[in-house]
Amino acid sequence: MLFLVILLLRNPSFLYQPTTHQFTFRGGELFIYLSNLQFYLPGFLPSFIKVDNLGYLPNYVWLAVLLLFIAVYIWGTGQDRKKVKPPKEIARNSGFFSPSPLVIVGMAVFFVWFVLFPRVVLLFPVHAAYPTGEKISFYELGRNVKMKENEPGEFIIIKDNHRLDLHFTSWRKLENLQVDFGSLEGEYRVLLEFFDEKLYEGVVSEELKSLLLSSPPSYRYKHTNLYRLSVEIENRSEISTAEFPFLFTLQPVR
Repeated sequence: MLFLVILLLRNPSFLYQPTTHQFTFRGGELFIYLSNLQFYLPGFLPSFIKVDNLGYLPNYVWLAVLLLFIAVYIWGTGQDRKKVKPPKEIARNSGFFSPSPLVIVGMAVFFVWFVLFPRVVLLFPVHAAYPTGEKISFYELGRNVKMKENEPGEFIIIKDNHRLDLHFTSWRKLENLQVDFGSLEGEYRVLLEFFDEKLYEGVVSEELKSLLLSSPPSYRYKHTNLYRLSVEIENRSEISTAEFPFLFTLQPVR
């Protein structure tokens, strides 16, 4: 409980829940944050969005659990309960350093949930089919990044002083990946990272640069190959990024 209090104090937006009117996304921000690549928590929680919810199984499961809890509580209150030992006697008999099974289970759950798997949730895929035959899905582009229509893998960033962690998957491992980036107007400090490896750090001024990644590493995820490219830009000129967007392109090369 203390962990959740600290989490909410650090992320006040987690307290905000969109209304159900014209809102059909089930996941709350807090539960998405607590999810990971292999365990999507909102998929196990009840949902009351204004769509046809009759086939949504968690609603029935949670209702059954609630009814079971009430029945067990009513049954338990009608039974003769054993006398509870005084707290001092419990502490004296248990020992100060004897770990509780619940503590051990809690630590194991914490490790599996927050450590064992990457803290990434793949939502809102945008699919791109390349002339070379590769099919790549990009996730959570957000409001400030857009992929050009009919131009697979070509993106524009319309907000300066911005960092984008772009996750994408491919059914086949990418042999080579070409990354083009820059702007035709303005000057930017740019940091590019592929997973934890720094690809480029420097300044681009009214130019486009190109990098070629040979056999880029990937993370195996549900029969696909998962990649992450991080792009961080800082506008060092008076040019508006919204008017003259920062450009970058991901292009598989054979």
